[in-house]
Amino acid sequence: MFLSSWRGPVGLVALGGLVLAGCARTDRFNVRNAHAHVERLTASGSRWSGTPANEKARAYLIETLQLYGFDVRIQEADASWREAGVTTRVANIIAIKPGQQQDAIAIVSHYDSVAWGPGGGDDALGTAVALESARVLGARTAPRYALMLLITDGEEHGMMGARALVDDPEIRARLKTFINLESIGTDSPFVLFETGPGTSPALRAWAAASRPRGGSYMQSIYDALPNDTDFSILKQLPGVSGINLAATGDGYTYHTDRDRADRVTTRVLARAGQVVLDVVDGLDARASLTPDPRPSVYFSLLDRVAFVGSLRTAVVLGWIIAILGVLSWVATLRHLTRSGGVGNLLTTGLWALIASGAVLGALVAAVWLVRTGRAELHPWFAAPWRLFTFMTVMVVTVTWMVRRLASVAPAAFKPDGTPFGVWFAALPAWVALLIFALRHAPGASYLMSIPMLAVVVLVVPTSWLVGSEPTPRTWPARVGSILVVIITWMLWAPDLLTLLPFAVTLLGRMPIVTPTWAYPSVFFLAGIVLWPPVLAVLVGRMRWRVAHGIAAGTLMFALVVTGVLAWVAPAFTVERPQQRSALFVDDRIRGAASWELHGNEPGVDIGPGAPANVAWQVAERSSVPGSEIDRKAHLFRASVPPPATAVPATIMATIVRRPGDADVEITVTPRDAEWQAVAIVLPDSIVPTRSTLAGRTRAGRWQAWHTTMPSDGITWRGTVPASQADRLAGTEVWIARVRLPDAVDGERVPAWLRAPHTAWMTQHVVMLGLAFNESTEAPAPMTPLTLPLPSATPSVASPLPPAATPSGRVPR
Repeated sequence: MFLSSWRGPVGLVALGGLVLAGCARTDRFNVRNAHAHVERLTASGSRWSGTPANEKARAYLIETLQLYGFDVRIQEADASWREAGVTTRVANIIAIKPGQQQDAIAIVSHYDSVAWGPGGGDDALGTAVALESARVLGARTAPRYALMLLITDGEEHGMMGARALVDDPEIRARLKTFINLESIGTDSPFVLFETGPGTSPALRAWAAASRPRGGSYMQSIYDALPNDTDFSILKQLPGVSGINLAATGDGYTYHTDRDRADRVTTRVLARAGQVVLDVVDGLDARASLTPDPRPSVYFSLLDRVAFVGSLRTAVVLGWIIAILGVLSWVATLRHLTRSGGVGNLLTTGLWALIASGAVLGALVAAVWLVRTGRAELHPWFAAPWRLFTFMTVMVVTVTWMVRRLASVAPAAFKPDGTPFGVWFAALPAWVALLIFALRHAPGASYLMSIPMLAVVVLVVPTSWLVGSEPTPRTWPARVGSILVVIITWMLWAPDLLTLLPFAVTLLGRMPIVTPTWAYPSVFFLAGIVLWPPVLAVLVGRMRWRVAHGIAAGTLMFALVVTGVLAWVAPAFTVERPQQRSALFVDDRIRGAASWELHGNEPGVDIGPGAPANVAWQVAERSSVPGSEIDRKAHLFRASVPPPATAVPATIMATIVRRPGDADVEITVTPRDAEWQAVAIVLPDSIVPTRSTLAGRTRAGRWQAWHTTMPSDGITWRGTVPASQADRLAGTEVWIARVRLPDAVDGERVPAWLRAPHTAWMTQHVVMLGLAFNESTEAPAPMTPLTLPLPSATPSVASPLPPAATPSGRVPR
């Protein structure tokens, strides 16, 4: 096959040996130490960049790494994400333990968290694993390669720490391969879901680890989602490659205030630590860390053995297997024609279509029934396995009904009752799925090519051994189908059992209402692959020993019970909350204020004490483009009287007119350290030709956000065409914090938004106008443009050297 490297003595056949292979290892990784790190990092709550808790966590990490013998330095920078128009002040931790060579292996995590939670999973879990791994690996004598601990800041602002890290000269010169530790949950499995570019040496080392878990199909899914991690930035360094691993179980806590240390399990810490140590040991044993530029396909089986191969070879062999699958289908067609005539083909194909349509319809009906009559659009969110059990019973019931219809049909209209009839119906669907994967998700094609090859090799040739009627020998085909069942279920079932609840948590927090067909589609796709081999073993041999009435009554009873349990399940709980967003906009320019509530469920759903005599209305988009809160499917807005509070910042603005250009300088100094984010918003159609902050056009207006404004403020400098200088009076400054007005002491939300089953993402934005002071003073010298002047209205301005802050310090 296409698998160029693998671990384990005899591969798939000797599964017992593979299971025993990983059981005799004594772990060096101390789980208690790792959990203590998680607790220490989360003890002060959110570690949002720029906060005292973030600084406290950084001090703890520096002290710990120095204790382990690492040389530690801090990279401070104002990192820019030009495409998003965002600047963030970050403080990355770079810790190095020398090796015999200058080339370095890095373990990467991020120590900041979202503003709305303590980040026990994301990413105290990854940072704790990195720390404990550093303790173990730092004690090695004379390792071949240097070891780097790269613990970034500002990942939650848009991978800002990583954006600064790639500009560090030592990182660019020494880093060769890295392991990025992320989390979208707080429990196992701990999976490899991304690698590259090319075939990383870290991927080879992962495949040789004692407990690998992952597959390149995950990368195909991940690439289609609107997500990124530090890995996305670091892999762009020339000659550098790596692997991206994450804890994916119990994703209900992700980016919420429930993401606590006590949710992080010892199981996932142990698994993560074991994988990291195995990978670093494997890398240190390699003579070279140079990646293979060719992309790879990879997967694991039963968390015991992993396979890595060339993606190009996998695709070529996939097409060959698809052709063999078509030829195999032709062989089964000829066999059925010889044994039962053309009529046998037609009736078998017709019953396959009837069964498939009935099953798909039953799956959709199950989800529709659970959703119907409930106030929630996602009533299964907190208890997804109730829905999945109901769907399974629905499929079994409908399948039994179709089978009963077939059994009472006239002989001329009965389907073929041998394994070859099953494969005649299944092979076209398998070939179609394989071709689709080869064209659109080649990294996932192995999920179909391996089972297809098993059918081609183990089942189809047995048609030559059938013999003649009236006693055809079908047992060879059944034995071959049993082997196909083992291979297919080993390849699909473990990941399917984790993918289903993962999909629930993922779709539940995305800005969509989960379509009724979403989970039926996953079930149906899995059924197309998993059920035919089982049916090929049972068909024609399974005898019903229970009266049809009893069978029907049992199935109907099970259907009602599982349906009721799914229908009455709590949609959200304290530990599995609904994620909603709240934004308060205080527009001091236009004298208006409004609340905006985002959610994936219908209705506003607020408690007593809310603003009185206001009308909540459905809105299409937020009035603050660029806000850091998460968007959701529904947005409700209510206008309220502007609050009578002090202006949260002091603003000074100066304009210097020159021939052809005008230089602008705006200084913003917050009155309180909690006002951390600031945006410079220019009037419509004005885009600076140069700017000290990255900016972009949103909703027709150029904006530059700084998401971690220092307590002593920032100064923005820019240049605009002289013809637009008079319109600068419409410039606005937006300043934001996390805490909402009238919030309960120690919390971010007011009492009327508090709900035990809701986790809030919050932001309070104040929009301020400004008055420019004209100046005749010569502007500060500026370096030449680093980008050519655009011919049309740009969305991003060319950079200037940073201006001094009010305290006189220059951002680095």
